[in-house]
Amino acid sequence: MSNRYLALAALGARPVQIRGLLRSRDTDLMMAAVQNLGAHCWINAHDETFVRIDPPDQGRFKGASEVYCGLAGTVMRFVPALAMLADGPTHFYGDEQAQARPMGPLLDGLHQLGAKIHYQGQEGHLPFVLEPPAGFQGGSVRIDSSSSSQFLSGLLLLGSRAPQGLTVCHEGGPLPSLPHIRMTVSDLQEAGVTIEADEAQAVWRVQPAPEEPYPQLEAQVQVEPDLSNAAPFLGAALVAGGVCAFLTGLRLPLSLAACCRTY
Repeated sequence: MSNRYLALAALGARPVQIRGLLRSRDTDLMMAAVQNLGAHCWINAHDETFVRIDPPDQGRFKGASEVYCGLAGTVMRFVPALAMLADGPTHFYGDEQAQARPMGPLLDGLHQLGAKIHYQGQEGHLPFVLEPPAGFQGGSVRIDSSSSSQFLSGLLLLGSRAPQGLTVCHEGGPLPSLPHIRMTVSDLQEAGVTIEADEAQAVWRVQPAPEEPYPQLEAQVQVEPDLSNAAPFLGAALVAGGVCAFLTGLRLPLSLAACCRTY
């Protein structure tokens, strides 16, 4: 959710303050990525989980830039979609291990929408240079997102800026993480985007905005706490036969931790 909010804030038309932002290597990489594309990230000096994102001027991302993805799946699968709105090519690269992670279906989808992909290694993988179309309008895409739901989420985020709307059809095996796609849909709807999800037919339709095609989160949003991130610590308490102490001061007795372990 943190990286989805960062992407949506950068896609918007006015600054957004994000409270409760997860601070991790992945979110640091996402902030660096949107800044390289022309947005600005301001971290509160007294609370590093409080961040303000200023989108680029007139919604136009900066080309002729580099994006280092590290090993962050959301960065390597979301930010190329944002780079479709840049005024020039963007070079994407990452950790050595990231070069083994699949990117082909997303890049094929962006190619269907007018992008040119120049691979600098193995086709369908990092590193590559994305050359955006002269003017992205939207359209229809068919991809196989069975290897990562992030392919589909990245395209839906791009669809929020499609003047003519965007339809994404999944063709392939079962989607690996439908709840994460639903999270993307929910976040887009929170930003005022009209999106229709036909999960039975594996088709998602982002409707064109009635006026200015910008997704716009509220001026201040709160990242929902994620209990799944606490699961390793709950498990540690189970193994050690002790209790879980969280930074909030909340202490979970072993019996409660056992109840939570299936969350």
